[in-house]
Amino acid sequence: KNLINIFSALNGDDHEKIIDRYKGKDFKNFKEDLSEIVDSEISGISYEMKKLLKDKSYLDSILSKGSEKANQISEKNLCELKEVIGFFGV
Repeated sequence: KNLINIFSALNGDDHEKIIDRYKGKDFKNFKEDLSEIVDSEISGISYEMKKLLKDKSYLDSILSKGSEKANQISEKNLCELKEVIGFFGV
């Protein structure tokens, strides 16, 4: 069932369609096809990661935006916390 879930998630077919396709066939066929799908997905992800890691300015902009957002959230939380514990003038 886990392998069917993985297969379905990666190729978009529903479980019944996958089961029907491999019904009566050797389990080896299913495993080979699943292996090809997984390999295809992983190599696509790997390619994209390598491409993004080469673009330092893009990574810096993502980190900067993330830092700004985290600071906004933490500042809000810190203000609420100070109010709750009674640090009004801080």
